[in-house]
Amino acid sequence: MHVQKRKQQQQIRKDSGTGAAANQIRRKPVGTSKPSENSRGGSRKSSHGSEALLEVIKNAGMLSFAIMTRYYSHVQPVFDSRSKLRARFRAGRLTLPDGFLIMLAGGFVVTLVLVGVVAFRVLVAFGVVFQFTAGMISMILGL
Repeated sequence: MHVQKRKQQQQIRKDSGTGAAANQIRRKPVGTSKPSENSRGGSRKSSHGSEALLEVIKNAGMLSFAIMTRYYSHVQPVFDSRSKLRARFRAGRLTLPDGFLIMLAGGFVVTLVLVGVVAFRVLVAFGVVFQFTAGMISMILGL
């Protein structure tokens, strides 16, 4: 009786695509694809390098955001005017851990400023490159 019920459940899982049959999807291993041939017979350059770079930049940005969010969750009482830490600060009764947390909050602010400066420098660099490219194209076209 139990065996028949178990077989029925397995068949239902297979039919719905959530069983072992759905997990046996064949996929190519990463990095085993060959470049495709174009109509002239030569190999076509793929844009996998740029896609990989964009993926790395995206992942680095998400990781940085996650780290900064976690960092802020620890130093948030320093910036909250209703926190017990701020009440102790106003009363002049800070403890050693409170002082350490305030120093960490200062490090958080410095980190945000540095991230902003680096982001600004990268944007300026991209702007210079785009301006140079636009100038070269207009020079070539004679505009």
